[in-house]
Parts: sequence; structure tokens; C-alpha cells
Amino acid sequence: MVIEKLTMAEYQAHPAISRSYLVDLLKSPAHAQSRKENKEPATRAIILGSAFHTIVLEPMLFEDEFLVADIDRRTKEGKATEAAANARGVEIIKTDEMIQISKMNMAIKGHKSAGALLSGGIAEQSVFWIDEETGIECKIRPDYCLPSGIIPDLKSCLDASPEEFAKTIFNMDYHIQAAMYVDGLKANNIDAKVFVFVAVEKEPPFAVGVYVLDNDYIEIGRQQYKKALQILAQCIKDNKYPAYSEDIVELKPPRWAFTKRDNEEFVV
Repeated sequence: MVIEKLTMAEYQAHPAISRSYLVDLLKSPAHAQSRKENKEPATRAIILGSAFHTIVLEPMLFEDEFLVADIDRRTKEGKATEAAANARGVEIIKTDEMIQISKMNMAIKGHKSAGALLSGGIAEQSVFWIDEETGIECKIRPDYCLPSGIIPDLKSCLDASPEEFAKTIFNMDYHIQAAMYVDGLKANNIDAKVFVFVAVEKEPPFAVGVYVLDNDYIEIGRQQYKKALQILAQCIKDNKYPAYSEDIVELKPPRWAFTKRDNEEFVV
């Protein structure tokens, strides 16, 4: 099932399983359940990330969701502005934050590949499907889908260089996201040939990098989210969401510890 006009709040409230929940599950079912049941308020970084995505992908909605204003909460006027924003359900963005977001947007629009990838498609579709192996309903919300079958995903970051963003992909489990997006779209008979990251730095010169994961990398992500679904299926069956092992576990040093030790032994 694909719903184009679902709000983010409605999407988040839907009980289907998301990528973030499955990533937490790979740490432990107890951690996944804890984060699900104890929602933390959005951080400033998350709010600014949402504003950035909106100005790039759905600029016509920006004024409905954000208010650009520099307010002093100590003054009567500032308090009134904040109260009005809260009543409308919009987030307040400072002028300097808006300038930063606008420059990031301009960098993307001025980049040959990134600009072409983020035009002529559909933004923020909510996609749902049933995993055939476990019967668990999953959900994704692709940033953008092009008729050509290219699925661009917009990321803001500190370093968009190939070397550093490759590390970010692994550390942030973006390869799991790529696999789920491809599979979820295909399950809905939507062409999904290539998943592409459009990465832009948050600081000058707001450099942009465009990266594609090869099939092997996506397959690793697929194996990981499928493993998480199997764990979840067992948790549902047992009605139990354990944390770490209750047995005594022997720990072995990580591989890098040997390298560090050997290097230190030869230091003169």
C-alpha cells in the first residue's frame, strides 16, 4: 500500500515496523521496545533536518510547517510569537538557521547530479508491505522516487567526502535503509532500480556528494533487516523482548586491540 498524502505524524503513529526499530532490535529487543515506548522529544538537529528536507523536497509546504523568526522568550512579543507557532503546530527556525538551510539547498540545486536527481519525482510517499517470511507489516518513507526507478535519499552531514561518508553509511546503518526501501517499493510493484545518497555538508562550502551502493552492500543490509524481522517474529511468538544474554559470557579482545598492542611494543 502506498499513501502519498500521509503526514509524518500519521506515518510515525502507524504500527507497522520501521527501519529505525529494526536497527534498535539488532542491539536487543529490549532496547527496541524501550525506545518505542519512551519517545524522546525531537532534538534541534532533527528539527533542522526536517526543515532542510522540506525546503528541498516539498518547498510548497515549508510555511505550513515552519516559521522563520528570531524570538526572545523573555519578552511579551517573543512569548506571543512562540504561543502562536505552537497553536499552529509549526516549528520556529532562526534566521541564521534558515540561511544555512538555504545555502545547503542552493548547493544541491547547483550540483549537476544532485539537482537532476531531486526533480521530476514524488516526495515523501508512505509505503507499507507485509514481509512474506514473517508476516510482519513494515513501513518506509522514501525521500524521493523518480519514474526511472532511481530512489534518491537526502542526507545532511559534517563530511560528504567519499571516504568519510562511506563510514557514515555503515555507522548509521544506511545500507539497511537502502535494502528496505528497495524491497518495500518492489513489494508495491514500484520500479526501484537504484538507491542513491545525496549528501550535503552543513558548513561552508556546503559540498555535495552523490553515492550509489553496490548490490553486495545492499544485500548485507537486506540480510540484517531480515535477521531483525526473524528476531521480532520470535519475540512476538514468545511474548518476550529480552536484552542481553542471561548467561555468563566470555569476552575476547577486538582485532584492533592486537594491532595497537603490537604497534606499541615497537615504539622506541
